This record gives sequence, C-alpha cells and structure tokens, in this order.
Amino acid sequence: MQIKAFAQYTNLSTKTIRYYEEIGLLPPPKRLDNDYRDYDETDVARARFVAGARRLDFSIDDIRPKFGIRVKRGHIQRELANASGHFGTQKGLVWL
Repeated sequence: MQIKAFAQYTNLSTKTIRYYEEIGLLPPPKRLDNDYRDYDETDVARARFVAGARRLDFSIDDIRPKFGIRVKRGHIQRELANASGHFGTQKGLVWL
C-alpha cells in the first residue's frame, strides 16, 4: 500500500511516517518501480505499536532501543512482541 493508505491505517500523518523512517523507528519501505513507498502489514503493525507507545507518553528515545536502529523486515514481528512485553512490564500495562 502507498503512503496515503498507510497513513489512514495507522492514523499517522505522512509527515510523521517519513520522520519515523528518517530516525529509524520505521524501516525504509520497499519501493515500487515508480519509486513510491510500498508498505505491508508488518509495517502497519510496527507503526501502530510506535504510535501507541507515543500516546502513552513514551519518548522516541524510550522507543528506539526496543527496535534497534536497523531491524530486518523478517524479524519485526519478534521485535514487536519483545518490545510489547517490555513496555507492558515497564509501565504496568497489558498490551492486547
């Protein structure tokens, strides 16, 4: 999906999405032949996680180490699960 649809699925602005990519919270997306960004469901899950953490007042610096600067696309789901457990433990919250 292109960035406009991705923004709707994640409730993030396109500007925020690009910023999160720039600072490493979101991995660089695949690119189509026309150089448009092409996001998938793994990207949606990660962006929703980051957005949820931000709504709970976690800073970007709090979130960044949970993923590392570079996370391979195939390992994002595992990283999300690990980070979710850590955040839940840290704030005394349960993530569903």
